[in-house]
Amino acid sequence: MTIDKKGNVYLSTNGKQAVDIFSSLGVLLQSIPVPERVANMCFGGKDKNQLYITGQSSLYRVKVQVEDIN
Repeated sequence: MTIDKKGNVYLSTNGKQAVDIFSSLGVLLQSIPVPERVANMCFGGKDKNQLYITGQSSLYRVKVQVEDIN
């Protein structure tokens, strides 16, 4: 799980092959499909706008429109 500057929450749910993005009000905004079950995620990159997603055997990187909360 991680959160961005807008207060959106990025979650991986048990058994789902995606990262779900919820607003601070709990509304599902988007789902990012991943080829395997998601283990964890965090923001990184120079501008903190890259979402790094770990799967069971791979690492994925997705550029997002917002930055990490830090």
